[in-house]
Amino acid sequence: PPKFDPNEIKIVNLRCVGGEVGA
Repeated sequence: PPKFDPNEIKIVNLRCVGGEVGA
């Protein structure tokens, strides 16, 4: 990807983990 920010990774991680835990 042209833009690889730690914030994006954090959001993706939060979405994945949050989706699993806060489903």
